Amino acid sequence: MPNANTTKDISIKGKKPPKKGRIRVPGTDARKENGLGRTSIDFNTGQKTIRYPTPTGITPNPMGNFFADNTEERQKLATLVTRLFSRWELSTADQLELLGLSPTSRAMLGKYRKGEALPSTRDILDRVGWLMAIHKSLRILYPQNPEICYSWVKRRNQLLGNLTPLEMMKEQGIIGLYRVTRFLDYLREH
Repeated sequence: MPNANTTKDISIKGKKPPKKGRIRVPGTDARKENGLGRTSIDFNTGQKTIRYPTPTGITPNPMGNFFADNTEERQKLATLVTRLFSRWELSTADQLELLGLSPTSRAMLGKYRKGEALPSTRDILDRVGWLMAIHKSLRILYPQNPEICYSWVKRRNQLLGNLTPLEMMKEQGIIGLYRVTRFLDYLREH
């Protein structure tokens, strides 16, 4: 009987397996499948897993630097994002969550609707930037169908683990906004 610590010499197409018993399965690159990560198989358990990119891999939103010092532009962004929320028909709680604000900050949404400038914090400017990127991608993907364009964030999607994009954005915060944006970029490219 072989020892449990003994390793097998397994070769795939003449190549030795990578260390730690994992191999990247050819043709199952999850970025090609769903735009979110890489697929690998664990030889020990036989399980197929998808590894997602780490949050440190997120590139900063270029909008954040430009708008940080410009009050007039941040006022326009505040009006744009509140109009977008209206089009998406989001509840006040959802709007606050997407902007990274506390539930007690409800009065801020009214001020943003009236044109008060967004704060110049990187977090909120990045969030607004990702939301605008999502909106832009949807407008490009569905130019003739505004109904889908504005209801897409509330529709379940199998490629997002049967979650709605809104649920993913709320659960994962700024990482969810990034992932939904990248998912739409993938759809636009393919």
